[in-house]
Amino acid sequence: MAAGGQTITTDSVLGAFDATGTYLGDILVVPSNVGNSGAGTPWLMATAEFTALTASDALRDVLGDPPNPALKSDADLSRCQAEVTRNLGRFAGALAKSLNRTKKTALLGKKVPQVLGSRELAAALEPLFGDPKIAKVTAKAAAKIAKRCPAGDLSAAFPGVCDATSAAALADCTAARARCRVCLAFETADALDLDCDAASGVACPAP
Repeated sequence: MAAGGQTITTDSVLGAFDATGTYLGDILVVPSNVGNSGAGTPWLMATAEFTALTASDALRDVLGDPPNPALKSDADLSRCQAEVTRNLGRFAGALAKSLNRTKKTALLGKKVPQVLGSRELAAALEPLFGDPKIAKVTAKAAAKIAKRCPAGDLSAAFPGVCDATSAAALADCTAARARCRVCLAFETADALDLDCDAASGVACPAP
């Protein structure tokens, strides 16, 4: 999804397809109001489909790929999986929305100096991963996961890359994987050099 050196064409889109060629949705778009304010600069903005696909990558990190089907018969663990899925989506969506809002403001030069290069754009986005507003969303998600998930080791329900020995550890890892995947998605979409390991607090896979 690299968009480096893109010449602006407003309302142009980038679609996503799975391995079978099935259309998944338009995941990146050049908004009509960015006009021609920086030809040759990446200006793609994430759509709702982009956020959903990013969250699904993070979910595979947490649930494993494929998830453990035997857990369908365990009501408590099934509810826990559902709660983690919901809150991971909420967190990834909140973070992507914040990044998009800042990106749009910076690209248009609204109330801030206009950015005209990928280095400036990366510098504008990176502080948002530690934004107190996003931290509030994380804390709410962690509380909901801790409340819904049973006590004890949850590794059987979450055989992915997370430490799932407790609901608290799982909640922390879920937020970290969401930060990681959202960071990688924005990095790839705009050909940025973001420090996604530092932004997420975990070792992210190669984009």
